[in-house]
Amino acid sequence: MPVFLALRVPAALRVPAARLDETARAPAARPETRLVATCVGEADLTVPAWLPSLADVHPFATMPAERLPGVRVVRRLTGLRAVKRMGRLLGERGRAVR
Repeated sequence: MPVFLALRVPAALRVPAARLDETARAPAARPETRLVATCVGEADLTVPAWLPSLADVHPFATMPAERLPGVRVVRRLTGLRAVKRMGRLLGERGRAVR
């Protein structure tokens, strides 16, 4: 049985107010993006994505900052393994066991 790898990678971006809509459209157009949301605090946008490998994390997280002047990545995290999802415990293969 194959093991499906999907790294959960939320990126937080600081964006100039005048460029918020334009910046949000860039990651929203990518298929691995799960959500683009504005937020209040250290970051203006949060962009969680599911990526197939660790090699894909850096290009995805830095893409908005490279393409749009004034955008800065303030935080990114990589979840290598989920132990529990929606109240269900997951086994080593990522499948619900209880």
